[in-house]
Amino acid sequence: MQRLAQIFLTLSVLFAVWGTSGTRPVSGSIMLFLAGLAFIFSIIDWAKDKRLGFGDLAKNPFLIGGAILVIMGIIQVLNPHTLAYDADGYMHARPLNHIAWLPSGILADAEVYGSAKAVAELISAYFFASALWLNARSRKFCEFILKFFALNIALMAVFAIIQQKLNAQAAYFTFASDSHFFGPYYYRNAAAAAIFMGICAAFASAALDFSPKKPRGKIFAALWILIAAPGIFAILKTPSVGAKASCALFFALLALFIAFSFLKAKFGKAKALIATSILIFISIFAAFFAANAYYQKLPPTKKASVLGRAELLPVSKEVFFKAPILGSGADSYGYEAAKVEAKKSFGRRFANSAHCSIISYACEYGAAGLCAIFAVFCVWIKRLARRRKFLASANIICLTGLSASALHSLFDIFLQIPSAMFFFALLMTLSASIFPGEAENGL
Repeated sequence: MQRLAQIFLTLSVLFAVWGTSGTRPVSGSIMLFLAGLAFIFSIIDWAKDKRLGFGDLAKNPFLIGGAILVIMGIIQVLNPHTLAYDADGYMHARPLNHIAWLPSGILADAEVYGSAKAVAELISAYFFASALWLNARSRKFCEFILKFFALNIALMAVFAIIQQKLNAQAAYFTFASDSHFFGPYYYRNAAAAAIFMGICAAFASAALDFSPKKPRGKIFAALWILIAAPGIFAILKTPSVGAKASCALFFALLALFIAFSFLKAKFGKAKALIATSILIFISIFAAFFAANAYYQKLPPTKKASVLGRAELLPVSKEVFFKAPILGSGADSYGYEAAKVEAKKSFGRRFANSAHCSIISYACEYGAAGLCAIFAVFCVWIKRLARRRKFLASANIICLTGLSASALHSLFDIFLQIPSAMFFFALLMTLSASIFPGEAENGL
């Protein structure tokens, strides 16, 4: 059963990279199916293993907190407060009778913003993350899935660049989109975020294969860094400021980590900490001036995009306080924001998201949903703390990439995209996993 679970996890990663990101009904259904099978076989494998009890199952950070979020979402779908539909080129919405003290959402067609589609995407990510964590006790599988992900993202980046060079008008030259696509993804910012996480996986793979005593290990590490190159180039070709900033932050943190490792080996931990702290202090000032200079050079449309996201904060505040406990429902932000902004300068524009993942989840799932998310991260942090003495360079690099992605998610909506949710859960799991050969490998 474990082998079957790992096969379907691998297929889930493969399709998440190449399957148009899971934001359309067909690709989303395939991702849900593959992740569901991986979850089922993982649970069966856990049940058959007499060495594992319910306590071990509860250590899975995604399982309980994620289940609370999923249950809330299912109730939202069954108890809609608004019917949304597209007619005559306009979006229409009318209220429905519902149970006010239960979670409630939006009833809509699959192609329209609605709770059923968003909850199905959440469930697929829940199945994938929970199954991946259950299989992370296999060190060889952790190494395999990390490298498999990194390699596929590199190939996807090459494909995206070629498609752009050929002036493609649709994803795969076939699937048209009303948004700006990149490679196989309908949303270019989500593609850039996914590619960035693949770059992190490639550098983690390099750290995993690196061995200071073996020429072969150095060659493999260099090859993985080379594999990351197409992803870096692809991000430079996208207009995603957030992905570029994530890359810059990742490489800065990686440089600090390498410097700390080198200084620690030469002068000891205390002196290394002091020197690294000075470097961080200097870097903060340098980063501030560099970021300001970069912002000033942005075209007016990009500056307007940045300022527009900031202007959504007071709107999001009002949306949140309309349903602070249980939220207004998955994918409901656009409808609720339109109600708020109809009285202001927002006019007839439709903001589908708060452009901040944590605020979007707060508005759509309320304080109860935030507590569930908080519980997930608490259990994960506890796992990291317990394994801190065993964390290798590959773990630290995954954690660094995860941190940069989390920061990026405060200014964009890619963590509402199924593929990006899969990859975020992948880095989250691998950052706390034990890789084979970690004692002799690493920086």
